[in-house]
Amino acid sequence: MASYGFGSKILQVFSNLILNAVAAVPAESDRLSICVEVQGESVQVTIADNGEGISDEFAAQLLNLT
Repeated sequence: MASYGFGSKILQVFSNLILNAVAAVPAESDRLSICVEVQGESVQVTIADNGEGISDEFAAQLLNLT
């Protein structure tokens, strides 16, 4: 799916993800990983941290699974 014209929205999404990950990482064991992989005409971006994460209940709400 092409996202032409949505550059500022995509930038906001990545900014939010990265800022949230930085805020969630414990200072004593900070780890934040950002991986970008080109797959043909698509790009996969993975942002991971070693914070405590979110509860299953809240995750379900975020994904509208409840």
